[in-house]
Amino acid sequence: MALISKLFSKDWKPTIRTKLTAIFTLLIGVISVFIFTFFPARLENQATEAVIAKAQTIAEMMAYSISPALFFEDSENIENVFKSAKQNKDLVYIVLVDNSGKTVAAFNKDQAEQANFVRAENNNHISEDGMIYNTMTPVLHNNYKVGELYLGLSLKKLRAEIRKSRTTIAFVSLIIFVFGMISVFGIGTVITRPLSQMAKTVERISRGDLTQRAVVCSRDEVGQLATSFNRMVDHLESTYCELENVNRSLEKRVKDRTKELRQEINERRRAEEALRASEQKYRTMIEQSNDMIWTLDTEGNFTYFNKRTEEFSGHRFEDWQGKPFAAFIVEKDLSLAMEVFQKTLNGEPQHYEVRIKKLDGDILILSVNTAPIFKAGAVVGTVNFGRDITERKQLEEQLRQSQKMEAIGRLAGGVAHDFNNILTGIQGYVDLILMELQEDDSLYRDLKEIQRNAARAANLTRQLLLFSRRQPIEMTPLNLNSTIEDMMKMLNRLIGEDISITTELTEDLWTVNADPGTIEQVLMNLVVNARDAMPEGGKITIKTENVHIDKKYCRIHRYARPGKFVCLSVQDTGIGMEEVVINQVFEPFFSTKKPGKGTGLGLSVVYGIVKKHEGWIDVKSSPGKGAIFKIYLPAISTKPDEKQEASVSLLAVRGSGERILLVEDDEVVRRFTAKGLSENGYRVFVAANVQEALDIFHKHEGDFDLIFSDVVLSDERGPKLVEQLLKLNPEINILLASGYSDEKSDWSVIKKRKYPYLQKPYSLFELLKCVSDVLKKNYCGKKDENSLY
Repeated sequence: MALISKLFSKDWKPTIRTKLTAIFTLLIGVISVFIFTFFPARLENQATEAVIAKAQTIAEMMAYSISPALFFEDSENIENVFKSAKQNKDLVYIVLVDNSGKTVAAFNKDQAEQANFVRAENNNHISEDGMIYNTMTPVLHNNYKVGELYLGLSLKKLRAEIRKSRTTIAFVSLIIFVFGMISVFGIGTVITRPLSQMAKTVERISRGDLTQRAVVCSRDEVGQLATSFNRMVDHLESTYCELENVNRSLEKRVKDRTKELRQEINERRRAEEALRASEQKYRTMIEQSNDMIWTLDTEGNFTYFNKRTEEFSGHRFEDWQGKPFAAFIVEKDLSLAMEVFQKTLNGEPQHYEVRIKKLDGDILILSVNTAPIFKAGAVVGTVNFGRDITERKQLEEQLRQSQKMEAIGRLAGGVAHDFNNILTGIQGYVDLILMELQEDDSLYRDLKEIQRNAARAANLTRQLLLFSRRQPIEMTPLNLNSTIEDMMKMLNRLIGEDISITTELTEDLWTVNADPGTIEQVLMNLVVNARDAMPEGGKITIKTENVHIDKKYCRIHRYARPGKFVCLSVQDTGIGMEEVVINQVFEPFFSTKKPGKGTGLGLSVVYGIVKKHEGWIDVKSSPGKGAIFKIYLPAISTKPDEKQEASVSLLAVRGSGERILLVEDDEVVRRFTAKGLSENGYRVFVAANVQEALDIFHKHEGDFDLIFSDVVLSDERGPKLVEQLLKLNPEINILLASGYSDEKSDWSVIKKRKYPYLQKPYSLFELLKCVSDVLKKNYCGKKDENSLY
């Protein structure tokens, strides 16, 4: 207690040896404690990681070995893998489960359940008693998960080794501490003994005995101190020597200070040079940046912009220095830009998107970040970083339009089948009744009106499918000039007498790969749209030309791409459109006409067809100045084929006793088709589903001239039924029909197998002609690309 009281006493003055001993004792103690705490923990972590890696390696190897056996449910191979794994004495359990959670095989499953081997939040964990490491590995076969492998590895050896290591490290730490204390005590004695002797000599000199000198017993720092002390005592004898020493010391200080000042001057010069180099570096970075960078004063006038700004905008800084940034901005974005500018001047960094005008009149869309410029604590302007996002915005707009079209397309495709079946029955029965009536019959005119309205409904369904790009089309090399010339008589009848129509067709027009029917629909819809825009009469001009599209054009027109294209344009002198109408003109069901005057699908259908042909549409119009629609289609090098179709009479398509197996699940369509074929010279056998068709086919031993089947049946796909029947009779003719026009119609299969195909709704004449063509040409699945009806 007395020693402790002395340690904390204010009068206690510890010696150097005491301080050294205390400091090094503390240091050695900290090192010993660190060794005892850090190394066992680190050793335990490393050993645990090694065991975990070993467990996961074993699990992955077993999962790899066992995956084929589990996939093919080969229990024998699974058992062999388990037997091989059991040779590892460290394995506590193994459990294999399939995707349904059922245990397929297990080793020590009771032990696994005690170790809580399945843990929802973490399947790789150490058991609560710390003696088992549990791991789970998915069992994959060809990247498909077929089950899970749970495995437990014993940690008993690991824990024993860690305890042994802790004991060893504790013993080593204790030895280090004891020997350290002994070493510190000895070193402290050796170091402080000369200092103690010198202290006694200084005490004697302080009493007036100037004859005393310190003993120099070594050449180290202590010895140097003793020597210096002796020299100091000698110098006390002479005042002159003291003054001389002082003067020399002052001179040395002046020289040292002078040297320091020179170094400071040199360092300042180097700092100024480094500052100039840094300024040049950042100026170069700004000038070479891919972003537009400009600065404005507090009035919004340009004080600087980089070369990239000049390249993007087309303006030179010399022409715009001191002029307002607002002159760059598109008028509709001006209020937003000014609002952002004021907020930035208030010290708030901003981000916004803005449209600017280039020198050539084009528009750039920029993503701009702004920040205030401070000087002496006050805002003196703004710095602005602009990135060109015009192309990204165009792509986003294309994506939105495509998603909208996809949604409408899904709706159109969903209702097309039912509509087409209904319309097939209506058109078919009307055709059958009209064949039995005279034109002067009282019902004849009413039935013709039903027939016309059914045709209009069928056309509306086709337009929906064309608009949504779900109507199958057959591409063929096509000359647009020929298509326009063939349609001119019909178009003149369509537009009326108060509107004139002229053509400007380029000679040697390039060929396009297109579907003739849908291109005719495009031209007709555009002409009708132009006609409706000129209620007081006017002029329509149809023009074709060859064009080369470059990258500059593509930057302005979001759907364009570089290359060779054929341009078809339809121009009118009508009432024109405002910009807001132009932006909506291709929207489905959008119309500026009065109710009952249009469906709003005409231009939407045009848009869908052109997109399906990998082209795009450019519209230019203004109120009172008419409109021009330009359609761009990719040009190809193939020349178009010359083909003519001869008219066919009803008598020429009648049958002469040919046997037809009709497979149709819609009752109305089935009855009409059977009746129409039977009354026109064919022997028809009717089946409502696949099983009935197979029964009839086997009953008559495959003695049929034609299998006429719907594609989508209640119990199977038509093409699959056809394949079964062709295996039994490879020479039989095939004809398929469907009310679907998308992927449900198995279009890819039909096209690949080259089956003749009849699209619903079909009239009686279309049915008879199609059946007659297939029987006469005996296609039997070997038809050419142009044989789809």
